[in-house]
Amino acid sequence: MDWRSLNPYEVLAVVFSLVCVLLTIKENIWQWLVGIFGVIFYFIFYHQEKLYASKWLQLVFIALQIYGWYEWLHGGKDKGELKISRTSSQLNFLLASLAIAGTAAMAYGFAKFTDNASPLLDSAVTILSLIAQWMLAKKYLENWLVWIAVNLLTIALGIRQKLYPTAGLYVIFFILAILGFLEWQKSYKNLQRA
Repeated sequence: MDWRSLNPYEVLAVVFSLVCVLLTIKENIWQWLVGIFGVIFYFIFYHQEKLYASKWLQLVFIALQIYGWYEWLHGGKDKGELKISRTSSQLNFLLASLAIAGTAAMAYGFAKFTDNASPLLDSAVTILSLIAQWMLAKKYLENWLVWIAVNLLTIALGIRQKLYPTAGLYVIFFILAILGFLEWQKSYKNLQRA
């Protein structure tokens, strides 16, 4: 691989995104600011690669980053710090239904009306990422499980599109999501004992 051929926006997005996830695992509030920079670089990069769902997802991520930052600071009891919690079975059903319907609708639209390079994978990554990011903002433990699915799909998309640095990043994210789930699960159990 010729490193000079790498897209600088992809490289910057990879670096900022990796730092963001590492901070998230530790429940560090600064992950939100670092994440905004990663999102901006990915917006530019995905536009260049004609992955439109992933591109527009980045704008939503900026809003969700700001929302998450606020929630983590003021979304808890008495407008204090938000603590890790679990999703209910009703919420899981609703989110799964949204994932299926949203992916199908978006994939159909991209396949019919755009030159999207990979409409189904791009759409699935987009919808599941939105769900996972909202769950992260609400500090639901299960956000990590959705991120695991997103990471696997993004690896497949990256390989298919020959976006190897991004695919490599998502291999690392896959591992970090597993570690994040285990770390947050431990924190959740400690909260339940307190």
